[in-house]
Amino acid sequence: MSYDIDLRVDTGRDLVSIRDWNYTYNVSPMFREAFDCLDGIRMLDGMSAPVAAKWLQIAVSAMRADPEKYRAMNPPNGWGSYEGVLKLLEEMLAECEGRTRCVVQVS
Repeated sequence: MSYDIDLRVDTGRDLVSIRDWNYTYNVSPMFREAFDCLDGIRMLDGMSAPVAAKWLQIAVSAMRADPEKYRAMNPPNGWGSYEGVLKLLEEMLAECEGRTRCVVQVS
């Protein structure tokens, strides 16, 4: 199983996906720790991109500040990694910044 994450733009008629990501649930502990929230990355669901960007910056900063803590959470089955999660969050942050008409959806 995995997280499906979309960045959607409000066209005035509907929400259209402009960017999507997919990442394994095996890294849920990393997401919970980085976002300091039991919902982990799901906390971003429904947030506007600018608000999500603020949370993503916090998570990225936390992961960069203590890489060994997060590497210790690498799934033993090899599905997902600290490096992969950090790259995902950095990409999401870059895409969310300045996108005032966008929202994040996480399922």
